[in-house]
Amino acid sequence: FQSIVDPDASKATIRLDDFKKVFHEIAPWWRSREDLATLIFKHFDKDGADSLDVESFITGLSQLMRGSLLQRFRLC
Repeated sequence: FQSIVDPDASKATIRLDDFKKVFHEIAPWWRSREDLATLIFKHFDKDGADSLDVESFITGLSQLMRGSLLQRFRLC
């Protein structure tokens, strides 16, 4: 998280462009489906700030990795 945070933000945040870069490194088979990274980012971004703070990022990852099938289905 620290290596991709926005250095200009008042608190540690991740912007969509940086999220996409990380997403494509983690899941290279989705390179052609950039919109999937955007959908996941928008789901993680509950307050609509167009950036993710640490809490939003970790909560979203937790749902993505360990959530119920219904929680994971709602991501897309």
